[in-house]
Amino acid sequence: WYLIYNYVFYLYGAVFNSFFLLYILLFTLPVYTLVIVFNNMDIALIKSSFNVKTPTRAISIFLFFFAIALGAPWVAMVLGFIFTEQIPPFEMTIVFATDLSFLVSVLIFSAILLWKKNPWGYILAAMIMFKGLLYPLVLMIGGTLAYYRTGTWDTFIPLYFVLWVLCIYFYRLILTNVNR
Repeated sequence: WYLIYNYVFYLYGAVFNSFFLLYILLFTLPVYTLVIVFNNMDIALIKSSFNVKTPTRAISIFLFFFAIALGAPWVAMVLGFIFTEQIPPFEMTIVFATDLSFLVSVLIFSAILLWKKNPWGYILAAMIMFKGLLYPLVLMIGGTLAYYRTGTWDTFIPLYFVLWVLCIYFYRLILTNVNR
């Protein structure tokens, strides 16, 4: 899922170049892999693998918070462009579309399923928080490197850091509640 999310940016947002076919491959292979993995999962076994005391409500609340923290600014910006009848830069439309469809919707959906203790909630929550361990770290490093090159600071870096720390904490909560 992380690869799907990551490479959709290259697939639709990168300037056409000699790597175009590679971008298609790097996006498509994880899609099929995820379908095959999900199809072969023993859902009953997964649910029984979690301790009944797993703090699903707390994790769900965090996932909702994560969705709001990331989705609200994008929705506000999109609405701002719509109401002022302005067209955002093309790169921003890729970010809006990708984050709202591949990230925010999965956060909300996994939070709802986990709240209901649906086995897919455990799977999706672990999947999305694993992404939460990687992507904010990439954004913090990239933002810091960009600052040293350009002198422009990414104002979202503190948010990335907070989300990264929270994902570490809640991902650990999920993992420590798996019966071994």
